[in-house]
Amino acid sequence: MPREGRAAPIVLAHLLLTAPLIAGCVPGAGPGQSGEVIGLDIRSGQGEIPADFPDSVPLVPGEVRNGGAVTNAGETTWSVTIRSEASIAESTAQVRDGFAAADYEETLATTSADGATLLYSGEHSVMVSVSAEGGQTEVTYVVGPAD
Repeated sequence: MPREGRAAPIVLAHLLLTAPLIAGCVPGAGPGQSGEVIGLDIRSGQGEIPADFPDSVPLVPGEVRNGGAVTNAGETTWSVTIRSEASIAESTAQVRDGFAAADYEETLATTSADGATLLYSGEHSVMVSVSAEGGQTEVTYVVGPAD
């Protein structure tokens, strides 16, 4: 059973710590350097889901805005953002239905009219954020190794 609203600070901290890596903004990895200098393999692309994105993670239908992956010490974390035609409530329901059908357990849910943050465990650990961006709904997935 999900615990409503308890982990917002944890989720925010996770986003703040992982967003620079997913975006490829790694300190010390300037224009003349690569991720190899610090032991990271960083891949990103606009409009693309990473080729090695796990098939077991269900995605909502919509336009892929960007995708990326960071591999460190043999473990990969993926990120995908999709712009959905559905409302925040409808997109959140689609996320929940997709993960239930894929046998993932919802371990935490924070929802409001303005958005949702959902955590899932299963074959992978997944954090999903549903929010409004420019009058449209965006669904962002951060997928990492299972706990």
